[in-house]
Amino acid sequence: MANFEEAFNKVLGIEGGYNDRNADRGGATNYGISLATLKRQPDGDLNGDGVIDKEDVKLIDKAYAMKVAKRGYWDLVWGDRIMDQEVAYILFDIGYNSGPETAIKYVQRIYNAFMNFGKDGKLISNDGIMGPETFRALEWLISKLGHDVLVKVLKSLQTEKYLRIVEGDKVKMDQVKNLRGWFNRMWRE
Repeated sequence: MANFEEAFNKVLGIEGGYNDRNADRGGATNYGISLATLKRQPDGDLNGDGVIDKEDVKLIDKAYAMKVAKRGYWDLVWGDRIMDQEVAYILFDIGYNSGPETAIKYVQRIYNAFMNFGKDGKLISNDGIMGPETFRALEWLISKLGHDVLVKVLKSLQTEKYLRIVEGDKVKMDQVKNLRGWFNRMWRE
């Protein structure tokens, strides 16, 4: 079984503490938890003033971030059920950065490609939800490709997403500032 704390600590090495850069469309974040994510939490009003805002984001500590990461990201990719730590980690990391549905859709796309889009096997829904069929597909991919190749394919899909973000940024043209960091996130050893 994959270990959540190990994966979370690895992500924290990337995310760091409080950040509110203009080029980060997530806005104010702390430990990778954005203001938008905090507003979705039932206990997000950390200072108790009745408003969830940047001041609450500043109060996020590691323990709180860990709780949000577990229930809102790790659990949604079924990290505790994945036997391979590296596969669990990359799905969690992609999910933490781009939403768990993105990571899950990558698994669904890869599997459906191997099924020759229905000619060689049953397709699974590309709905971004980790259910029993998608989990079986993930296990099949790990056994068919091996974890090293699967992790590289998942990283490649996420890298392509980062390039599309930059290429599509025709108005503010500020997302290129994030590109090196995004690439380092995916490809550091």
